[in-house]
Amino acid sequence: MNMLGDKEFIQRMIQCPVDICYNIVEFVYLVSRNSHNEKGIWSEIQAYDTLQRLAKFLLKTNDKMDNKVFLCYWVMCFIRGETWPDSDKIVRTTMDILFQQLDPDNMNENFLFGLKIPKKNLLNCLRRLALNGEFKRAIYKKFKIIKSYIYDGDDKEKFYSLRLLIQLCFDPDLVEHILQERDFCDFLKNFYEIELSKNSKLFHSAESVLWLLNLIKDSDDPSFEPGYRTVVMISFDKCDENLCLKLRKKLESVDFYVITSQNSVRCFGVQNCHVFLALINEKYRLNEYCQIEARYAEHIGKKIIRLNTQESFVEDDGWISSVFNQKFSLNLFGSDLDKSIKVLLNHMKSLSLMDEKISRIKDSKESDKTKSSVSRRASDVLPTYTWSSDQVSEWFEKKTINKSIVANLGKIDGKILAEIYKIKCESVDFFYQRLLAENGDNIKLSDIALFKNCLDELFESSN
Repeated sequence: MNMLGDKEFIQRMIQCPVDICYNIVEFVYLVSRNSHNEKGIWSEIQAYDTLQRLAKFLLKTNDKMDNKVFLCYWVMCFIRGETWPDSDKIVRTTMDILFQQLDPDNMNENFLFGLKIPKKNLLNCLRRLALNGEFKRAIYKKFKIIKSYIYDGDDKEKFYSLRLLIQLCFDPDLVEHILQERDFCDFLKNFYEIELSKNSKLFHSAESVLWLLNLIKDSDDPSFEPGYRTVVMISFDKCDENLCLKLRKKLESVDFYVITSQNSVRCFGVQNCHVFLALINEKYRLNEYCQIEARYAEHIGKKIIRLNTQESFVEDDGWISSVFNQKFSLNLFGSDLDKSIKVLLNHMKSLSLMDEKISRIKDSKESDKTKSSVSRRASDVLPTYTWSSDQVSEWFEKKTINKSIVANLGKIDGKILAEIYKIKCESVDFFYQRLLAENGDNIKLSDIALFKNCLDELFESSN
């Protein structure tokens, strides 16, 4: 294991034939997959760091991306899809190669540089790439190929294509484009009805897509009778199932009503809870279903508590940091679990949740009215401050914001736009003075009023 982190060993490794290089890199990936919560074995982050080091070395010694570089990036997609060590050009080349192999019209689609790689693996690689907001749009340009696997692929290919589609549905603009594909949406609804009786992985994936597209109604659970107890939702990946069970028993022993990811469909648990607990680790980050729950909990204003279950997990960018930033956080990976849970219970008591009881709505019309007050569309699920600079530019254009204002602001992303809104709210005079000073005669009072109203509309509706 230690050899894999050695620079000299990496230099020797890239001299191997492509298939040997591939096997070694895949070995690192497999080790990382099985290292969760185990001390003394490489963590996923450490494995990623080695692959990153290898890829950087290969890129320095090659003018163009060759087989070995591609193989490194291919595996890196599985480990840290939102962080890339080098230019977008290399990543986009990777996507082009993946789509070439997935294209049904490609006569050589079964082999990649002489290696037979299953289509489901290539689709899964694209799913990892789609975690990055910028790459979602690039992938959508090849939507025809993705649809072909949902239509005609085998069960595994359908499964990973639907999971990829879930990732694309976190972009509100892409949602609008997908909804325009009426024949495809009708196919998804029919497919969902067929799989409904099987309760299969395909059914749950299709259900999640349709829910994000707002093409199916919210679910209901007649057995949901919390009475006057505080309702807690636990969102977790299957790797933390045992920990979730322990936590659930502890909470129920002190009279909390607990709903978990495994017994809650279409975010019923998120809608009806007082507190949302998320068991965070690398696999939670990569789980689309967990991402739906967490984003939705944030959007509808639930009290969110982050429970870290993997010591080595760090994310400075991406959806985890955007949803859980500044939320109460607690580590559960230490040896004294009972002590950590005691701290959690004390914090939950401090939230004064007992005054926020959820009454069971019996009347169906009243229930529909309550649910319709919160849109489930992906445009709502995606917070404004996670927008890319391109999405901000499109918003400026759509709202016809004065071009001089836009030019002086420069290329900004959602976080900067949110800071501008904050300045407007906290220092109104400074906000107006800066706009006038920077734009002079190029703006009118109506331009400033329009910009102010658009900011208010954007951020007040997303709160």
